[in-house]
Amino acid sequence: MAGQLIKIVGLTFAAIMLFGCTVQQPISKVTAVEITERSPIGVRMLVSVDIENPNQIALPVTNIQYSVSLQDAGTFNFTELGDITLSAGGKQSVTLPAAFALPEDATLNGKKYTVNGQFFYRPPGELRALLDQYHLPLPISPFTASGNVEQ
Repeated sequence: MAGQLIKIVGLTFAAIMLFGCTVQQPISKVTAVEITERSPIGVRMLVSVDIENPNQIALPVTNIQYSVSLQDAGTFNFTELGDITLSAGGKQSVTLPAAFALPEDATLNGKKYTVNGQFFYRPPGELRALLDQYHLPLPISPFTASGNVEQ
C-alpha cells in the first residue's frame, strides 16, 4: 500500500514536471450570457464560452461540467460529454444551455447570475495513459462569470 502511494506521488510529480513544461492549460472565457427563450413555464439561457489552445498540438476535450445560478430561480448543473478537439493554436466557441422553471410573469431584468465550469482535456503522450491507469484526474481549463440579466 505504501509502495503504491509512493509510486502514485512519483508519477504525479513526473506529470507535473513534464506537462507543466510542455502543455499549457487552454484559456477559457465566458463571452456572453443571454436569455434566449421565455415560455409560460420557464426561461432558457445560453452561455457562450471561448476556449483557446495555446499549444502546438491538438487537445481533445473529454467533458464539460458547468453550473448556472440565477437569482430566485436556483442552479442548473450539467455535465456534457466532450465531442470537440481543440486544434493546435486554435480557438473555438462553445454554447452551453441552461433552463429554469419560472412563472411567466417573473421579472428577470437585473437578476444576478453566476456561471462556473470547466473543460476537461486530454494531454498527449504515453504518460497520460499511465496516469489514467492510476485514475489521476485529467487537467482542466476553468471558466467563471457573473453579472446581471439585461432584457
